[in-house]
Amino acid sequence: MWKDVGSTTLGNAVGALAAFAAGAVLARWLGPALRGRFELGLFAANSALLVLCLGLNIPVSVFLALQPARGIWAYQLGLRWLLYLMLLAIGLFAVADRFLPVAAVLSSYRPTALATSVVFASLFLAQMVNSVLIGLGRIRRLNLAVLARWSLYLAGVLALSVAVPPDAEVALAWFATAVLAAVLVAWRGLRDVSRFGHQTHQAIGSRLETLWYGLRGQLSNVFTRSAPFS
Repeated sequence: MWKDVGSTTLGNAVGALAAFAAGAVLARWLGPALRGRFELGLFAANSALLVLCLGLNIPVSVFLALQPARGIWAYQLGLRWLLYLMLLAIGLFAVADRFLPVAAVLSSYRPTALATSVVFASLFLAQMVNSVLIGLGRIRRLNLAVLARWSLYLAGVLALSVAVPPDAEVALAWFATAVLAAVLVAWRGLRDVSRFGHQTHQAIGSRLETLWYGLRGQLSNVFTRSAPFS
């Protein structure tokens, strides 16, 4: 337990310092206007995650150890749901100009919207994989992934600020890349777990109960974050 506590403290401290330093470098590199576009993209991605993830990470982390079949089903559903959302987003990008006149007017924001979608997908995937680590009690691997994410993000932002002209979309893309790198670090900690690729057979009632468990928890998160003094 103390090793988990120590790794959590160290990982959070180093990650927070790296995130703070990256934010300072990013602000100087992008300038006020592009920094605003970058922050808007992050806000949109996180808001979409809060609304569209269905809270599936909650039953994964809660049930994986006690009721593995329910946790695995929620994890598999989360990955399929993310795939459906990305296919829908690709379809919308493909036909928006043709069927939505306002999309042509806002075409200059398409790169930002595309980069925001990539950030959303990376955060969704990271949330699902992190919930598996939590459910299995692999806290040190989770902390290692957090440390890798923010350290890589800082290194990339430093390199971009020197070699690339200010670009909010590039900054968003690098943010997503750092998140996906952390996902790979997390996944490497699950190499000895083979059951996630197996289909789990759950009764309809059990599936609905698991889904509602996640939705209820996510609704609580939404209302908590939207409270004026929360």
